[in-house]
Amino acid sequence: MDFYAFQVYIILLTYYYNIISLFGLSKVEEEEDREPKTRFAIAVAAHNEERVIGQIIDNLKLLDYPKELYDVYVICDNCNDNTANVVREKGAYALERFDQVNKGKGYAIKWFLEKLFQWINNTMQLPFLMQTT
Repeated sequence: MDFYAFQVYIILLTYYYNIISLFGLSKVEEEEDREPKTRFAIAVAAHNEERVIGQIIDNLKLLDYPKELYDVYVICDNCNDNTANVVREKGAYALERFDQVNKGKGYAIKWFLEKLFQWINNTMQLPFLMQTT
């Protein structure tokens, strides 16, 4: 009896997979490529990286996305070399930060985001962003 139950199970499983495979024969409509509209900022935290930051910025400029829809910001965190000048020469925004207590990329990104949101609040005047709880 167990053998027959096993055969029935195999037959039902075969029918199930055959029915599922029939759905694969229908043509799926492909979505059209849409024109990008979203604007965003790319933040790079750097500390004394004048030798490599130029290549990083060049690579970010090669993104397959409209150049006018994104900005590259480099947070020059406690840099004592020529990183900020290289960034400016490459056409990105150099934000210099000097804080000997809170060092590191995490603090640099936090500082950048605070500045960015402060700028958004001041320029866009969005009431829901300005509310404090």
